[in-house]
Amino acid sequence: MGPSKMHVSSFYEAIENARLGPVYLLCGDSEFLVSEATSYLEKKFQSDASAGLNVAKLDAEESKVFHVIDLARTPPLFGKRRLVIVKNVDKWPKNEQESLLPYLKNPPLSTCLVLVGGKKARVKTFAALLDQKRSVVELNSPRTNQLVNWLKQQCRVIGKTLSIPAAMQLQERVGTNLRELDTCLKQLSLFVENKPTIDVDDVRKLLDDTRGRSIFELTESLGNRAIVPALKALRNLFMSGQVPLVVLHMIGRQFRLLWQVKSATKKGKTVSDLAGKMALPEWIVKKYMAQARKFTLTELETVHELVRQTDVNIKTSVVSPEFYIEILVINICSDLTFCRNVPGSIKETAILP
Repeated sequence: MGPSKMHVSSFYEAIENARLGPVYLLCGDSEFLVSEATSYLEKKFQSDASAGLNVAKLDAEESKVFHVIDLARTPPLFGKRRLVIVKNVDKWPKNEQESLLPYLKNPPLSTCLVLVGGKKARVKTFAALLDQKRSVVELNSPRTNQLVNWLKQQCRVIGKTLSIPAAMQLQERVGTNLRELDTCLKQLSLFVENKPTIDVDDVRKLLDDTRGRSIFELTESLGNRAIVPALKALRNLFMSGQVPLVVLHMIGRQFRLLWQVKSATKKGKTVSDLAGKMALPEWIVKKYMAQARKFTLTELETVHELVRQTDVNIKTSVVSPEFYIEILVINICSDLTFCRNVPGSIKETAILP
């Protein structure tokens, strides 16, 4: 029997204790878990000011193997080690993957090379070699019957204890999407404030919150240019006491995402491409694609400028903020042709967070 793969907890322990090996392969069917592990690694590495200068992030779709090898063999600046993260290595053709083998057999200790790919079968050219080195970290979604334990573990990471009934309620109400479950846990952590345990009543109160539902209904309605439900959701938000600038931020975020999707699809990017780039599940990307089709690029640019101008108006005018946001909602759902001569720089407001 050959060596077993590296356990996920061992990988995180190596990161925490600064005992990273010279090369790792992160693969699996969970985009969220792979993205989370990569982000955690990068954050820990950059906690040292000098080490931050030695972090390089590449995309295999844009970088050849020889470039990755040259970078990985370059001595680090100031710090002790260099971190090189290469995403989408499963997109390299077989001959490119094979050209990486000599490096993987004898990698320099001065660099930690992290190869990030999809399913292990797509990178089998070098996965077998890295298996021998116990350098493969598989990040697969937990089965449905494992979700309760996964939720409890995620909650411990953010410093809280999640009761089993609360975990079961979360799974029932939110579903099995790990990113959405993780977002709910973080919201719950803020919701309970200093209380150490999150119980089932906390879950019910948060998920039944009118403001949470109305924000979702507002952004969905705006994406579909449905003015009646959009105005209804907006009024529910204001009646529940939501801060106008928070509402404006959510509107702006929705349309930055739609603009990004619209631009990328015009360049031939697929759902899978966008899901990886945006770190979102494919079903959410598909939803954004459907909404983006309801707007031209020029209209999306106009919306971004209207959001920016609304922000200025709210902060400089004595007129109620609710009035300006209601006008914004009406304009988005109407003919934007008449709103295009708004002053200011449009493209500067389109930078994704």
